[in-house]
Amino acid sequence: MFCLSKRQRKIRADNEDNAPLCSTCSALHLRTILHDGVPQKHPIPLGHLTDILNKYDQCGLCRLLATAIRQTWLLDKMPGIDLTGITCALYAERCGYPKIQNKTLPVLRDICHRLRIETSSRPRDVHTAMMAGQSNLLLEIQLLEDHASKFGRTRELHGRRVSENVDIDLLKRWIHTCENKHRDICEKVWWRGPEDVLPESVRVVDVVRMTIVPAPPTCRYVALSYVWGGPGEGYWTTKANLQQRSIPGGLDIDMLPGTISDTIQLVRQLDERYLWIDALCIVQDDSDDKAVQIGVMELIYGSSTFTVIAVGCTSARDPLPGVRAGTRDPQQQIVKIQGFHLTVPLAVPNEAIASSVWNERGWTYQEVML
Repeated sequence: MFCLSKRQRKIRADNEDNAPLCSTCSALHLRTILHDGVPQKHPIPLGHLTDILNKYDQCGLCRLLATAIRQTWLLDKMPGIDLTGITCALYAERCGYPKIQNKTLPVLRDICHRLRIETSSRPRDVHTAMMAGQSNLLLEIQLLEDHASKFGRTRELHGRRVSENVDIDLLKRWIHTCENKHRDICEKVWWRGPEDVLPESVRVVDVVRMTIVPAPPTCRYVALSYVWGGPGEGYWTTKANLQQRSIPGGLDIDMLPGTISDTIQLVRQLDERYLWIDALCIVQDDSDDKAVQIGVMELIYGSSTFTVIAVGCTSARDPLPGVRAGTRDPQQQIVKIQGFHLTVPLAVPNEAIASSVWNERGWTYQEVML
């Protein structure tokens, strides 16, 4: 579960009226393209890439095309790159469940056609930057799920609107799907055997009673991976405050930094009870306790129900984006074209992770692997 920063997300939406189109894009019949698809071997020519980029403000579809290319090719990092001579074409590829003949109606509903952009070439510098930044290789535009019903199809495979606040119901559905559809795959950890259980010394935060307690045997708990970003003596658990924090209500959420307090709120909203956070669950001035806890770090992360990764936070004092109002500005461009709301998919998590402060931490590799 990844939380991206406010500066990584910005919204631009043209939802009320159909956006104006250039002569090339006006000739496209989107309803037919989105319903029937366009084979990749017979794409529709769109013209030169430089012309498409220059029509950003004049044509709604060119705006989406330009956004997809700039985002995927990381062009903002290469302002002087030469794109002369590169041409673009459009095709619509079917995505979804099985490609079998004599499909039943339910199977037919579980597909969609995504608009994809094909370019005649890709500069070497772009390819290098994409590999380094772990950018998605596909240039894609999606129909929003709001309009999937216009084609008699399910919402799940289409683009979704991203709001300023985290969609708790969506997160719950993801967790439910993971636990009920592929639990065995997710829980296969090569190094863990039946005898590998959390030692009694491991503590967790009870987010309901706001206290630090020994982890109940085989309990469900969430783990947090984040950036400390400097001294945190004011909120750490120490020998002096452990007893106070071990009584109900003894852990004051108002004394905790943004990433931690927001994660506690998130865990509550997800109807989970226990949360493991190193700064709170390890006694920071007790070398013996630290040695024991660090020695079982693989079990702590590997046994959690899921881990919240605060990718967008540069220190523990940053808010967890989307939990509180005003902490997330969704970067999503939505344009209404020929009656359909289209959008460019947000950057894949790998891109945000690769450029994050969190990814530079010494503990990151272990936490990712676990």
